[in-house]
Amino acid sequence: MVAFPEQSVQVPAPLIEPSDGSVSGRDSVCLDTQPAPPTSTTPTAVLCSTQQPVNASEAPALVELSTARSLHTLLLKELIYWYGTPQGCPVPTGTLTFEPYTDSAQVVKRQLLAIGPRLYSGCTLTPDEYAFRERLQWTRLRAFGARHTYLVVYTADGYHRLLVLKVPPRKFSSPKARQQHASRQMTYHDTGDGLYAPGVRYTEALYDWFLPSEEPLRQACREGHRMHFVAKPARFKRDNHPTCYEHSDRSEADLVRSAERGVLEGPLHYEPWCTTQIGSLYCPVKDKFRNIWNARTSRVNEAMAPAPAVYDYLEPVLSLQRPGCSKVAGT
Repeated sequence: MVAFPEQSVQVPAPLIEPSDGSVSGRDSVCLDTQPAPPTSTTPTAVLCSTQQPVNASEAPALVELSTARSLHTLLLKELIYWYGTPQGCPVPTGTLTFEPYTDSAQVVKRQLLAIGPRLYSGCTLTPDEYAFRERLQWTRLRAFGARHTYLVVYTADGYHRLLVLKVPPRKFSSPKARQQHASRQMTYHDTGDGLYAPGVRYTEALYDWFLPSEEPLRQACREGHRMHFVAKPARFKRDNHPTCYEHSDRSEADLVRSAERGVLEGPLHYEPWCTTQIGSLYCPVKDKFRNIWNARTSRVNEAMAPAPAVYDYLEPVLSLQRPGCSKVAGT
């Protein structure tokens, strides 16, 4: 299942974000769009940002400029800590080509590490470094009933949140608490190329079966299907279907299994812009239970450009199936 960059599952347990191994949640590819007309004035305490004007009811509380340096230092310490641990996937190394308008979350983190404390130290910045700093928003967002400080980075067109990183506290009660805080950060489990590897559910043998003309499909199976947005989806957050709560213990257990297998990523530190409702199916005869993902109700697909592909119907595809064919193909 392909999800919106900030689409997640709304569950009774901690928030979990679905992933199919796609980098679309981190490297948004947006087509030409026209920004929506302003509906109100920009928040008064704008920090280092050229943010699009937003509705007053949705305007986040932005921190003062004087605190940016200390917040940046705390986040840098966590970035350095996490990418030096066995759990952290290293950010690509080598010569840094600065990309101030990149739409890659991994490149943003790499540039944060490369610039380091210089970003807010008063040193002279290059035009590219200054443009990059203008995209950083140190923002107070409400999540799970309380406000916390986050670093929010939007895509270059200003429509989608590319990164939402919670600023860590100055001190942790234990090394375990420090590790748990970092492990819940958005994209911290991605590879250096922006791939959520646990979400990829194809074997390597499958890729040998693709023809040269099928390279786009081969790349999509390996890296996830990129989503091309033409507009910003409306915020969507609704409760799960009643069937989910009728079997709450089974539903939570199924979510935990999915997270352990890598189908889901989370829990996270923030509430995504769009959420996916879930229901459930239970067969008493076989005592089998499954969560059902209702990915259409969020209407995210309506904000995406139609995929340039021709789809086969299920009936002719099934007519070609033979016993053992999946083993031959390596799926």
